This record gives sequence, structure tokens and C-alpha cells, in this order.
Amino acid sequence: MYNLYNPLIQKIEVLKLEKRLDEELYYLRDALPEYSTIPFNMESVPLPPGAEVPLNRIKVKLRPPPWSKRWELSNCKGLACVWDVLSEQRKDTLI
Repeated sequence: MYNLYNPLIQKIEVLKLEKRLDEELYYLRDALPEYSTIPFNMESVPLPPGAEVPLNRIKVKLRPPPWSKRWELSNCKGLACVWDVLSEQRKDTLI
């Protein structure tokens, strides 16, 4: 996270513009690295002017708990099945 104004930042370039299934993407903090990182040498993907922003429908898989939030209780559309990652003991407390 960067401040809105920081004299050290000379420019910000958008490499790829896309929408996600959810408005808030806090679950990316607890996701596997391939869902929340980009390659250092990624080329920009230009979007024609006036074109609709594409929707990324990928379902994100989480790392094993502990998590920063109780994602099994949230209603996030962009998460893969969270129940697969939970331990049997934690599943029993929720049922």
C-alpha cells in the first residue's frame, strides 16, 4: 500500500485491468501466492479505448488456516470451496 502522494514514486503503470467477482479482495491476503502476485517481467495487456473491462472468474484457493478472517462464514463469490481446507475439528464446531 502506498500513500496517495509520495515523491519517490515517479509513475504508476497499469499492466492488466480486470474486474473480480467480489468488491473487496481481502481474502487474497490468505490466498496461495499465485493468486496475489504477478511476475516481475509481466508485459502490459492493453485494453482498447471504450472496451468493457473483462471479468476474472477465477476461484481463489486459500492456504491452510490460520487466516486473517473467518472465510468459511463469509459469502465471497471469488473463493473456492473453503471447506476442503478446514480441519475436521473446525468443521464440527461450525455444524
